[in-house]
Amino acid sequence: MLFRAASAGVRRWALEVDAVHHSIEVSRRSVLQNGAVFGSFSGAEGLTWEFPVMSKYKFGNRRVKPFVEAGPSFRLPPGNSSLFGVAKGAARL
Repeated sequence: MLFRAASAGVRRWALEVDAVHHSIEVSRRSVLQNGAVFGSFSGAEGLTWEFPVMSKYKFGNRRVKPFVEAGPSFRLPPGNSSLFGVAKGAARL
């Protein structure tokens, strides 16, 4: 996996953009209206680039530095995988 990040912030707010290159496993299935599975497929692998754009909010004091972050994530897909999603996170530094 290859990971690159850039971040800029003012006081408690920051904007972070990442570029992540990693392998992905693609699977899909079609479900009929009666609930029956038709045309299930799993196991194709490929490489993809993902670009999460995160808004980060930091709170706490000098000893405990928690933060929360969330934002959209965009992908250059292999095959028929999704082009976008949502990323979120929380941590204590």
